[in-house]
Amino acid sequence: MNLSPASAIYLLVIGVFLPYVAIKSALRLNSGAVPMPERSKRIRASFITQAFMCGFALWTAHIDGIELFLSPHLNLTAIGLASLILVLALATLPRRWRVKSDAEKRRLYEIVPHGPREPWFWIGLCAAAGIGEEIAYRGVMFGILLWMTGSWWIASVVSAISFSVAHAIQGWRTGIVIFVLTMGLHWLVLVSGDLYMAMAVHFAYDLIATAMITRLGDRLGFDESPGSIAAPEASANVG
Repeated sequence: MNLSPASAIYLLVIGVFLPYVAIKSALRLNSGAVPMPERSKRIRASFITQAFMCGFALWTAHIDGIELFLSPHLNLTAIGLASLILVLALATLPRRWRVKSDAEKRRLYEIVPHGPREPWFWIGLCAAAGIGEEIAYRGVMFGILLWMTGSWWIASVVSAISFSVAHAIQGWRTGIVIFVLTMGLHWLVLVSGDLYMAMAVHFAYDLIATAMITRLGDRLGFDESPGSIAAPEASANVG
């Protein structure tokens, strides 16, 4: 592996610029300076962002010789760790929901799909996030940082921080949870020796967590409340 200027550009764009944009957008939304975009616009923007990020990652990996698609290495340790990460993440979601403020609950509810057609779009978006974000962060960004630092811990922590901050719209509490889960995914990649198991866990979590949040929000009447988002809007994955 030989790093080219593409790696520096990649770190700046994916590791710095995207988190900066996420923080800026979250601050503007929280302040009420701008309204939440319509669902159709948000879901299109999410697909475009995922496509750009994955394409940029694949191009950088090709330029610098970062191997992403290794032969699968299924083993009981990796399967057990993947199951543990998924179960713990989903089991703690109701508790994490309860400690959120009403505003945070509504914001998270606005992110997930509603109506009969949106779940089908959301499945595609969860798949795009599960594959694309693992390639972009656990694959390319981690690979670049590991080459630069020689430290698995530094590369993992920096990648996890960047990934968590890129989800700033979900709030700082959720960002902490995303960081912990992301470190678990880095560990899973280390144990499994490839990205496939992490992709599967990422996709499964996003998909199941989405259904859980939709149901929790519906129970609070968010779908019927004035100003709620029962109308056709959509958006980014839940991490």
